[in-house]
Order: sequence, then structure tokens, then C-alpha cells
Amino acid sequence: MSRLSSNSLSVSAEAIRGLLAESEALALESIDKAIEAGRLLTIARDECAHGQWLPFLKRAGVAERQAQRMMQLARSGLKSDTVSDLGGIKSTLKFLSERRLPKQGEALSVTCHSAEANPFRSELAAFVWPTDEHPGHYFVAGSRSSGADGTSVLYTKRAISGEDILCGDGRFMNPVWALVERSMVVPPSNWHFYPEREGVSDVIASILAVEHDRCIVVADLNT
Repeated sequence: MSRLSSNSLSVSAEAIRGLLAESEALALESIDKAIEAGRLLTIARDECAHGQWLPFLKRAGVAERQAQRMMQLARSGLKSDTVSDLGGIKSTLKFLSERRLPKQGEALSVTCHSAEANPFRSELAAFVWPTDEHPGHYFVAGSRSSGADGTSVLYTKRAISGEDILCGDGRFMNPVWALVERSMVVPPSNWHFYPEREGVSDVIASILAVEHDRCIVVADLNT
């Protein structure tokens, strides 16, 4: 088969590459704008007095359900490239419906979809469970097994708040999910969620009883 020359086609590979790059940039820009709209909507809802929210949405030209989705996207703290990796806004909203903080008597396990998805070829897991003493606060533990290198364990010394925080740069951050992300290492697109409703105490005990050679204790992520 003869080798293609630069003049053998009526179209330019460079032109296609440029169009695809522009398309991807526009997609990210669209996600950025949706996140920013959600951030502004969240602020506006907090500032609206009773009975003002729906009239405000009407003036903004936003349906209530659409506003809820954009606010959920903004409060997730996910960046536009992560939303893109997850498959777009619709897929991200499905991801967020699974990435929920557990109720009392529950725990949540977060693992990789498969060993191939983990570039470090290690077994990763993170666990989230609520505390009985302080409603709205959670413990987080994560373990990373690297074969001959042993197992690293990361866990909170005391429960941390599950409330979303509006940071100085205008983005939201949740201390619980920030620590889960720190534990998991791999991108959220490789996370898989398993609600634990039975034997929660046994699950937690098995995490903290792991024999490990490295241990990082996180005192508080709220500061």
C-alpha cells in the first residue's frame, strides 16, 4: 500500500485536528458556564427571602429543576475537565447521585472499577461513615495496597463536617470528598460506590485493623 502524501486527500488532517480541539474547548467552556451559573444560583437562593426564589428563577429564565441540577453540579466541587471525563453533565449528575454521604447506620465504600483502571497497580479503597455524636459529621478511612511495598492507611482522627464550603476562589469544596479523592489517587471516573448497610461496624473495624507500614492521620480538614 502506497504511503499517503500531504496532497493525496481533499481534506487536511490538521484542519480536522483543529476543529476537534475547538470542539473540546467549547464543550469545556459550556461546562464551566453551567458550573458558574450553578454557583450564582446557589448564592441567590441563600439570599432570597421566603417566596422570592421562584420569581427570581422566572426572571433568570431558568426552570426550577434545571436550577437544581446546575446547583448540584456547582456544589460538587468537580472541575470542568472532570465533568468531561465523567461523560458530560448528565453522566456527572448520575455519578453525584451515587456519591452521596451515608445516613446513620450506613457506610459507603469507594473502590476502583478494575485493577486496570489504577495506574499504580495497587488496590485502593476509601470508606465513609457518619458519627453518632455529631450529626452531619463523618469519619473517612482509605487504604492503598502496593504489594511488596505494603499498605498505606489514611484516616481521620475525628469526624469532619460533611457540609459544602464556598472557598475564596468561588468554588465549592466538601471536606469529606476532598479526603476521599486524596485517598483514591485515581480520577473520579474510575470510582465505584458500594453502600454498606449491614455489618458496618465490622467493615470499619477491618479497615482500621489493617497491618500497614505507613499511616497518615488527618486531624481535621475543616481548617
